[in-house]
Amino acid sequence: MHDRIIPTLFLSLSTLAIAPFIVPAIAYQQFANRDRVDATIHFSSHNSPAAGRPSATQFLLTEKNDQPVSLANCNCQISVRDFRDRVILHNLPLSSSTREGKAAIATELTFPTSGSYTVVLSGQTQSSEPFELRFPVTAIDAKPTY
Repeated sequence: MHDRIIPTLFLSLSTLAIAPFIVPAIAYQQFANRDRVDATIHFSSHNSPAAGRPSATQFLLTEKNDQPVSLANCNCQISVRDFRDRVILHNLPLSSSTREGKAAIATELTFPTSGSYTVVLSGQTQSSEPFELRFPVTAIDAKPTY
């Protein structure tokens, strides 16, 4: 019995020790879909956005037929809601961009404090019904804790 406890304990503690390093590496990219439009959100530096600091943000949109959607082909708006679902950012300037060789929509987001937010991408492409995609985002404290 004791020969199983030590390896199990070690594995559990090892997982807890590396978890903070794994989550931020994955958190920069999230996927959402709605009917005919899919989107992926990317934050600068492949990390969760830092509170109080501008974060370059890109959205890769595709229609269900895997056709990329550029800003020119989408009447898109981006807003940010806080944990109470109140709009805190809206009417953000958008620009055309590329990511991974594909058309992207870019903007800059600044989350006021650390915590949970929802980034909302809404609009309509030339061949889709109006859509609204929601991305849960956690802004992290900009100051290192070590």
